[in-house]
Amino acid sequence: QSYLNSLYRFQNGEFIASRNETNNRLDTNLTSMPSILLKHFTFKGEGLVSIDLSNSQFAILSAMILNNAFDNYLWQGAWLTKSTVIDVSTEWCPVSCVHLIKYQSTQINYSLYKSNINHTNTYMCAIMGNEVDVAGYGGGIETWMNPILSEDVVRFMRLANSGRLYEFIRDNIGLPSGDRGRGIAKGLMFEIFFSSHRNTNVSKQKVKRLFPNLISMIDHYKKVNGDNQFAIALQKKESLIFIDRILTEAIGEGCDVTSKHDSILCPESQVKRVRDIMDLSLIHI
Repeated sequence: QSYLNSLYRFQNGEFIASRNETNNRLDTNLTSMPSILLKHFTFKGEGLVSIDLSNSQFAILSAMILNNAFDNYLWQGAWLTKSTVIDVSTEWCPVSCVHLIKYQSTQINYSLYKSNINHTNTYMCAIMGNEVDVAGYGGGIETWMNPILSEDVVRFMRLANSGRLYEFIRDNIGLPSGDRGRGIAKGLMFEIFFSSHRNTNVSKQKVKRLFPNLISMIDHYKKVNGDNQFAIALQKKESLIFIDRILTEAIGEGCDVTSKHDSILCPESQVKRVRDIMDLSLIHI
């Protein structure tokens, strides 16, 4: 009945388009249209194509972590002491986070990243708010507020950015193989990320064993700000990326496009143009 109502409203020209005041999403007839029906829509005789960001909510979360949005909930400063030795391997340091710093006599091996020392946003510091010596960046003392990213958080970010997050979870908590297991993993992640911080079911405990600091961070954020605020924060960032940047840019370039939350819909003939616009916008996600 819901599917029929959506089609009848579209057929009768009962169009809607408004920004949601809670999460800034653009709500239209197409955003509420079931995906199974969209493949039957055409525009000027062409089929519509949906171009989306793989595991977008989690890729967006990764970007927000990288851009310091959750620093107050990720603090792991106790990990470093004056005698700590840190080997910055690929498991510790995302390619874009390579300003390596040290606190007093803490030793950091940054030889692997000497060619990248001009990048920004390190997550290797000792004590929040204390002065640190910026190694390999002309020396000098700065007050550095970024917390350490633990190994499981970096692993999550890598998986989310590569589009392999659901497969990793499927393969590591005993889910069925193939697309069925991937679908279950996707459902579990949405349940865990957007349910109450008091959720302690078996599935969450299994995922928490893979990403202990990440899940603790999310639960802490929900506890402090309200359970629904974590999802809203991600949706606001999603709206900024897909509506205020990508959709606006594509329309400005003369493309026939609309958005469906974390995807852009366009005619088949315009896929390359729209994809190029998205690729450039998502570099700065």
